[in-house]
Amino acid sequence: MKKFLVILIMALFLLPVTFKAQWHGGMHGKMGRLLQWEQMKIIDVLNLDEETAIKLFARRRKNLDNQLALVNKKKELGKELKSAIENNDTVKCDSLISKAFEIDKKLIENKEKFYRSLSDILTKKQIAQLVLFENRFKDELRKYFLRRGRGG
Repeated sequence: MKKFLVILIMALFLLPVTFKAQWHGGMHGKMGRLLQWEQMKIIDVLNLDEETAIKLFARRRKNLDNQLALVNKKKELGKELKSAIENNDTVKCDSLISKAFEIDKKLIENKEKFYRSLSDILTKKQIAQLVLFENRFKDELRKYFLRRGRGG
């Protein structure tokens, strides 16, 4: 049972990046069930009422969309960087690296802005609980894939 929960948690972490199309497509199939499970866990951990949960998940989805757009930009920069490396274009490499760092900064700033924006619907304690939930979630995913990669 614990292994099943860990797998579910890990899958939820990968949803935003891996399955963007399905995210925008609504709650269909396994992905939809995983999203619903994650939302139920967050509602439980934060002890949310229905109205607050709706507001939180709407903001979370908007934030996720913004983060995904930045991740996609960085991915495109990676392709350009690979091309610049192959062409020995060090000037372009330097420029692209700088742009990638700027995107990293924006990702962090957006994450902070998102958490700060929750202060009108969540208490400071609930925001802290959400941060911890998401961090534990990422850690569990990482551990799972590390174990899986070693044949465990």
